Amino acid sequence: MATKMYRGGVFGFGEMGQEATTRINFDRWYGDDVQIVGVCDRGKEKLKLAEERFGLKASKDPRELVAMDLDFALVTSTTVAHAEHGLMLAEAGVPMLMEKPIALSYAQGKAMCDAVKKHKVETVVNYGRRFDPAMRKMKSIIDEGKLGRLLSFDGAIYRGVGVYEAGYRHRAVVEPEESGGWIVHHACHTVDIAWWFMGDVEEVSTMTLSTVPGKFSEEVLMGHLRFKNGAIGQIFDTVGGVKGDNTAVVGTNGGIRTTEGAGARLINIRLTGDRDTGPARVLDPRETHKHFDATTMLIKIVKEGGKSDVTVHDALESLRISLAMRESAMSGGKWVKVSSIK
Repeated sequence: MATKMYRGGVFGFGEMGQEATTRINFDRWYGDDVQIVGVCDRGKEKLKLAEERFGLKASKDPRELVAMDLDFALVTSTTVAHAEHGLMLAEAGVPMLMEKPIALSYAQGKAMCDAVKKHKVETVVNYGRRFDPAMRKMKSIIDEGKLGRLLSFDGAIYRGVGVYEAGYRHRAVVEPEESGGWIVHHACHTVDIAWWFMGDVEEVSTMTLSTVPGKFSEEVLMGHLRFKNGAIGQIFDTVGGVKGDNTAVVGTNGGIRTTEGAGARLINIRLTGDRDTGPARVLDPRETHKHFDATTMLIKIVKEGGKSDVTVHDALESLRISLAMRESAMSGGKWVKVSSIK
């Protein structure tokens, strides 16, 4: 009996699309029965690369790729094209991995989410921090109610290098019209964790700095959040490669935060009844949670069925909060209701 071959397509053949194709077609990370068969990209050089080096069918028209009888798709295109590609795939009934953010506007994202719901398409959004054992362990502690009523969230990503003035030219900063700007493009990772941990956000206020001349394109940001459950939060991020990060949640019965140790991200926890002095207890999340990635989740769903727990519907909420933060930043930090983003 012939083995079923699961055929995939890649939308956007930049660095991420090429890496994913290499893992699937050459390194066989997901099995010999999974194969990327085609790609689409708007650039001639990327199309030529796909055909000559990877041996794939390549087209500038995403509709040609959608028509290739795909079992799954990876949307790794430039952000400005995410909603268009996602909508096509939803209407064709193709399960997809979608890079974040899912769209540049809330209206575009909602249209795609409505199509996904209508056609009952499984989606996985590549919010990588959701797959981190430390984040999943922290989420389980919160959901079990060990912290009591939630009071605060703190999420900070430290980078240190990467600003325009120093000679760096990160595409998300140079071309905010295609990326959505740094808040929408990358701080959305921390926004997603804040929403996942704490629930819906009522309003936001964000201050930013930038060394980019001639346009609004944030490079340093400090955002403040008021959650609907009464908790407060803050998010800090800068452009560049990640050099360190910290995530912390405090509730009426204690607090948790990430810490580094033993070559892994661990968790400090202190609850009511623990000693007030001395170091906090340390939990190793790897004892209960394994690391995996978005593609693994999608392929498992395609092969075995099941449901995603990082969907485009989740990402729509993170997008809305991120858009509100950017609107606040553009107005000098005024408080913006998340519900005002349409």
